[in-house]
Amino acid sequence: MVSLYNKIPDMECISGDTLPAFEVSVEAESLENCNMQCILSKASDPETALICKDCNKIDGGFSVILTSEDTGKLDEGTYIIYFRLTD
Repeated sequence: MVSLYNKIPDMECISGDTLPAFEVSVEAESLENCNMQCILSKASDPETALICKDCNKIDGGFSVILTSEDTGKLDEGTYIIYFRLTD
């Protein structure tokens, strides 16, 4: 059994901003063979991934920072952030 806990606030940014770290806590027996990806899509088209970035393992979960290079690819609009855990 794996339980995920996010710490992701609603936020606004300008294209080219570096965002603060997104952290996802994972309650599991072991994360040794697990990986997580951060996927960003437009709210109006959630099936199309605009950004897919590997997360870094941290103590008790994963973390990712969307840099200015990442957000520079985004147009004005509302976006959804998904996290995909794989083992």
